[in-house]
Amino acid sequence: MKLTATSFRSQLFPTLDAAAQGGDVLITHKGRTFRMIEEKAKSRLERIDEVAPLISLPSGDSGSMESPWDESAWLEKWDARLR
Repeated sequence: MKLTATSFRSQLFPTLDAAAQGGDVLITHKGRTFRMIEEKAKSRLERIDEVAPLISLPSGDSGSMESPWDESAWLEKWDARLR
């Protein structure tokens, strides 16, 4: 199905139905041609990297890693607030 932008606008919903059924929909506007295709939704497995990116940990002994967490400083700060 090949349409101009004006005829596409007047036949919007039938054109969308045709694209949803897998038909080729071409729309021309100012000398340029655009193809309309249905975008398939990704499954949860395909989206997992977008939702929860993998954290890369340095290789080696996990006991040798230094934590940026300073519990003693935190305790002093909160003990002072509780007094």
